[in-house]
Amino acid sequence: MIYLLTIRGVNLLHLEYRKKPYSILAYEALFRQLKPGYRNNEFINIGYLKESAGYRGERDVDYKLSLYPLNNCLVIQGLRLRNGPHYFQIDTLILTPSFFQILEIKNIKGILEYDSDFNQLIQRVGTEVKGIKNPIFQAEAQQRNLESFLQSMKIFAIPIEYLVVISDPRTVLKCKQQNQEVFNKMIHAESIPIFLDKAVNQHQKEILTKTRLKKICNYFLKNHIPHLPHLLKKHNLNEQHLIKGIPCPGCQHSPMERAHHTWTCVKCSTSSKNAHERLIFDYFLLNKNTITNKECRNLLQTPSVKVAYRILNSMGLSHSGEKKGRKYHSPSLEDYPQDSLFPLGIQSNSIW
Repeated sequence: MIYLLTIRGVNLLHLEYRKKPYSILAYEALFRQLKPGYRNNEFINIGYLKESAGYRGERDVDYKLSLYPLNNCLVIQGLRLRNGPHYFQIDTLILTPSFFQILEIKNIKGILEYDSDFNQLIQRVGTEVKGIKNPIFQAEAQQRNLESFLQSMKIFAIPIEYLVVISDPRTVLKCKQQNQEVFNKMIHAESIPIFLDKAVNQHQKEILTKTRLKKICNYFLKNHIPHLPHLLKKHNLNEQHLIKGIPCPGCQHSPMERAHHTWTCVKCSTSSKNAHERLIFDYFLLNKNTITNKECRNLLQTPSVKVAYRILNSMGLSHSGEKKGRKYHSPSLEDYPQDSLFPLGIQSNSIW
């Protein structure tokens, strides 16, 4: 989530793999756990399409940004902070001793025309024309929220710049009034080096020491609160829509049965020793961030208290409480599997 690189006097911006956000992990879990008849729900697919498009756009910008040399910088991806009663999220935040740079990343296709008179962004895709949220206003709001958050830390002097970055190079950007201010705030990802150069040249005075910068960054990370979606509630789903037990990875029959520390499908004889792990991770993503022995038994469709106990302890999950009151806690975002295993008959490129 945060990266600082200074090697032998040469400072380069190096971004590692951006982890999938909880929103995408939760949608992937939902596709795995939904009964086949519910997987083609239009609203579920549209929701996932939107989330996955945003993630792809962020990854594309990460790559382009990683090629840019920038001295003594820290980069935070997907930072979400609380400002008073509200939360604000920044796709990418670059921290330098002289200024902070917000990147609001959008993966929007078609022709985007900005109307300065109405402060509206118009999207044209084929014959379809619609107004969409003003991303410049969004970035300005993030700037204000970040300023307020810094003020609560007694930090007042650091300039904060922002850019709206359109990740798809095929997207056409227009401004109805040819407003130069709009062209300076909404750019293609390929233009990031040009605009970062401008910011570096504009803000040459170092306001923060490297030590102070690291402390600020650590404080941001300490106060980072990831957004946890509640997809079952959002899409009005309950247990009757979900598969019971562990679905077979070979034929999708459920539940798999356990014998001699192995899960076996009674229909096709596929076997697995750790098939339970994915289902327990999915439970955390779709239900809540803790699970008890009883809840685990119901989830896996096994009556054995000892089996559930051994399984939960084998996964290395942190826990609290004792005996019947023991609860096992979900892992951090970084520890969730990043590979997408979809049910038989569903191909990733067929639905998003």
